[in-house]
Amino acid sequence: MAVQPDVLHDGVPAWLVGSLIDWLRPRCYSEVIGWGSEPNPERIRELERRLHLNLGQATPDLLLDDLLEHLTNDEDRLLRAIGVALGWYGPADYITIEAERDLAELENAFRQSGSAWQVAYSSTRGWGLERRVDETTAEAARVVMSTGGRASDHLAEAWRHLYARDPSPGEAYAEAVKAVEAAAIPVVCPNDSSATLGKIIGQLRAALDGWALALEPHDADSIGHLCSMLDLLWRSQRRHGTPDPATPLRVSPGEAEPAVYLAITLVHWFTSGAVQRV
Repeated sequence: MAVQPDVLHDGVPAWLVGSLIDWLRPRCYSEVIGWGSEPNPERIRELERRLHLNLGQATPDLLLDDLLEHLTNDEDRLLRAIGVALGWYGPADYITIEAERDLAELENAFRQSGSAWQVAYSSTRGWGLERRVDETTAEAARVVMSTGGRASDHLAEAWRHLYARDPSPGEAYAEAVKAVEAAAIPVVCPNDSSATLGKIIGQLRAALDGWALALEPHDADSIGHLCSMLDLLWRSQRRHGTPDPATPLRVSPGEAEPAVYLAITLVHWFTSGAVQRV
């Protein structure tokens, strides 16, 4: 087992560059690499376009050499190229044994080098790179996100927006709210599929004695605390414009991350039966 370093490397450390180039090179060929085979010019040109490079005109072999030389000296483009190449793999449910081996090889390189990035799969975006999170925390989140249904889908999107190479904290926060709404509506107001989190909170507060939480004590105070958690998520998001210059225009990663983890807990409570009518 590889020794895990105390500090994860956010970019591409020198000892990882060669491994990433070695992994990327065969991905730029056609499906079968044999005697006399050449790199796939369509894949090379795709990387050229998406990485905003100018490789000029040459044979596929020379184009690939030129591409990899650019990437060797540009860690941001190298990571983006890996992300593009991961997008060439099919859905996780239909992955081949060879593809599994390729992905495992790449993930092993990231892990052994102490990289902050890991290979991850999203049902909406396919394979890509995602920021590495403490394994115990990530596994707890995966359990909730794997239960199925719209709430799980929204949580998975929130997680992806939060930890992607190009994160979108605002989108992560918005998806976290949608996840809780999708989990709570069937429990609190099943006849109103368009209910917002604000309405869900109002329904719970209007009848605190009519609900019970699995945590002790099973009383109105517990539901009151649940409402406070929901309200914290609801009121902290910035859904509307404001003339107040002190209000930030965008959600920060520091705000989005606790919102997503709060949503994971709330989704688990509503989908597991921890919140019930009495």
